Amino acid sequence: PATQEGKKTFGCFIDGKPWVAGIAPYVLDPTLHKLSSYYDQPGICGNYNNPLGITATRVDSFSYDYIQILARPVFQKGVLRQEDGIFINFFASLSKSYDFDTSFAYNLELTKFDTFNFICSGVFEFRGISQNKQDTILITDGRFDVRYSPE
Repeated sequence: PATQEGKKTFGCFIDGKPWVAGIAPYVLDPTLHKLSSYYDQPGICGNYNNPLGITATRVDSFSYDYIQILARPVFQKGVLRQEDGIFINFFASLSKSYDFDTSFAYNLELTKFDTFNFICSGVFEFRGISQNKQDTILITDGRFDVRYSPE
């Protein structure tokens, strides 16, 4: 669901099939996390690019996938544009990697950006293109609601 309370959710459709971040309960690797997010808040750290980073992972017995979103600089909620420094990629099982296809329409919007409670929520959609430019995927109806680590 589209929430804005820091509920640690992340999901979308990839070519029409649902994709939700999660680690299967029988995967006992303590280094795996469903969601990892950070934001370099102004005045907290020495990095002045103020990047926001979100990595969502899905692991089960058949797959290891992740979607990464990096945007910089970020100072408030609103629509982010590619010229603002958005980078998105998707890594699928079997070593398939897709980069953000900037030639296709996309959307990344922060619907909540709470620097007091460290909550960031948003919606996204984009097309990914393989590194050899031979394959594309369409990611639609994406949404996330994370608690980020201030850095």
